[in-house]
Amino acid sequence: ERLADRIEAIVYIDAFLPRDGQMLWDLATDWERAHYIEGQRDATGLIAPFPQAPFGKTRHPLLTVLEPAYPDAALGRIPAKVYIFATQGLPGTFGKFRDRAASETGWRLHEVESSHMVMHDVPEELTGILLQQAPADAL
Repeated sequence: ERLADRIEAIVYIDAFLPRDGQMLWDLATDWERAHYIEGQRDATGLIAPFPQAPFGKTRHPLLTVLEPAYPDAALGRIPAKVYIFATQGLPGTFGKFRDRAASETGWRLHEVESSHMVMHDVPEELTGILLQQAPADAL
């Protein structure tokens, strides 16, 4: 919120796009919520990676899933908003955020042929999208 006036562009890469007061828990599917609980039983408070995670298998703090976000006011002040949707990822999870970005004014939507691991699968395409967001004098 405090930095929104200094941010020229924000890019969500196959990500949750909460509204004010929503937690990741609220936006997750039933299968994901079950994993958040079961996946931290052997290390209380730390969720195990999802089974399909190809690399980077580190645990994630459960409390971050339960923390409400309040992005609406800040997002409204950021001139360029971009959502990148991975078409081979988890449509049940991220499809609703793709749809939101496609339907709300002020968003640009990019769909990439990739799993959820966009940076790993299509680094050149992602770099191109990110560079489009940079101010001309920054390049």
